[in-house]
Amino acid sequence: MSSVDGLARYAAGLACAARGAWREAEAHHAGALAVWGRDGPRGGRAASVDRGLVERALDEADACASAAEVAVELHRLVPAAHRRGAALLAASGARSPHVRVLADLASLLARGPAPLGVVRALHRRTPGLTAALTDREWLVVGGDVRATPRCAEFLRAVNAAHAEAVERLWPDPPVVELVVEHPMAAARTGTSPQARLFDLLRALRHHRADAHHAAVRHAAAHPAAVRHEVVAGAEHRSTSEDERVTDLAASEPYRQLDQARRAALVTDLRGLAD
Repeated sequence: MSSVDGLARYAAGLACAARGAWREAEAHHAGALAVWGRDGPRGGRAASVDRGLVERALDEADACASAAEVAVELHRLVPAAHRRGAALLAASGARSPHVRVLADLASLLARGPAPLGVVRALHRRTPGLTAALTDREWLVVGGDVRATPRCAEFLRAVNAAHAEAVERLWPDPPVVELVVEHPMAAARTGTSPQARLFDLLRALRHHRADAHHAAVRHAAAHPAAVRHEVVAGAEHRSTSEDERVTDLAASEPYRQLDQARRAALVTDLRGLAD
């Protein structure tokens, strides 16, 4: 095949990436590199394409695809661990009227006060947040959020229940080395490998949720820049663009890994029980 064939594969990869078809984009970019060989494109228009540019596009497609594939596992594993932990907590007799809010904050507040803005952002869709923040028997709220002694006791029970739940669910957890730039990365449920993995998965899930929230807000603020489709005479914004932008932002932690380690991460998470 010629350099022109490689250029066509690269262009096809860019087109796939533009619609969020990350694995297709990756395959096209890999095909372009295979056509051009080790020395890169030569001659004609293809010569203007730097090999490093294609390699970066391939890596970005793989990172975005990995982010999307990991997200499926996050949405499976984290709620399952919460449900198992809730059952153990109920059996222990520990109770709070604000369990939906405090259950996710337990591992964060265990490290100390959390900024109010962070708490609101983590629970922007959680019913009962206002009631929890105004209940002085459970939380002390100023510029940050602090647990009362009564609340701290409950949070310890929550963390113990979550730690026990994931130890039962994941007896042989994978070791995942990722740095997630998110407030939930400070969460500490426990010291076991399972508890540390649970905290990482929750941080990744919140990181993706924030990326999606930002994508939706950007689309709402810039409607002219978003693709639309007409269905039954009414205009509806396609969700594919939101997901594509979400994948791009959510892929940041996975870019620390090479492609083999990303693939191993997806495989490892798929092997965990829910």
